[in-house]
Order: sequence, then structure tokens, then C-alpha cells
Amino acid sequence: MQSFFNFEQRIISLMLLIILSIIFLQCRTDEKLESESIIVPPEIEIPPLQIISPNSSDIWYVNSVHEIRWITSSTQMLTYRIDLYRKNYFKINISLATENDGSYLWEIPENLPRSIHYRIKFANTRNVSDTTFSDYFSIR
Repeated sequence: MQSFFNFEQRIISLMLLIILSIIFLQCRTDEKLESESIIVPPEIEIPPLQIISPNSSDIWYVNSVHEIRWITSSTQMLTYRIDLYRKNYFKINISLATENDGSYLWEIPENLPRSIHYRIKFANTRNVSDTTFSDYFSIR
């Protein structure tokens, strides 16, 4: 009789183990399907402002007018401060506040030293930490 009881007890234990395994696997399968059904697109960072001109191959001349050009992903009506830097040092202000229309005409002053280390800095007038620098370019 005891042998039968052990056998019955083993069968019940085995059935309970199978049922618990099925429940556990079902939960894991549902969790996996649920997480796979959510598609999260990768974040693509679009620069808020990209300076098109001047670029690294440009040579601009003093006493001449050149067009500073940029594109922006912003649809807001922003204004930008435009400054000229030589290496990492501020040289002159080009514009205190220009509209975000993608273009600014600048007459290069005669008194600027000639150099290959100039770059333009744009700064959002509403958020001064929002800045962008152009490539280095030459002024002769």
C-alpha cells in the first residue's frame, strides 16, 4: 500500500510540476510577445542649426561682401547673434540679432588680420547655451 501511495504522490507532484511549468512558460511567452509588439524607433538627432557657408574650403577677402548661410530644423521665429572667432578667441560681433531666414550678408572689415583660423559662431538670442560654430575658413 505504501508503494502505491508513493507512486500516487509522485504522479501528483509531477503533474503539479508540469502545470506550474506551463503557467511559467505561458507568462514568459506573453511577456516576450508583448515587448516585441512595441516598436521604438531610434532617436535621430537633427542639429538645430547647421552653418553652410563659410565652410573649410572658403577663402573670403577683406573689403568684400560675403553671404553667411545656414539651415535650421526649427520652425520657431528665432533670432541669432553672429560672432567671428579666430581660433577660440572672440574677434568681432557680426550681428547682434539676425532673423532666422538662412542668410546674412556681411562686409568683411579691412582691419581684420589675415588668417586661416576664422570661424563663425551662431548663438540663439533666447538661449545663449544654444550655439553652433562653422568650420574654420580663411580671410585674406
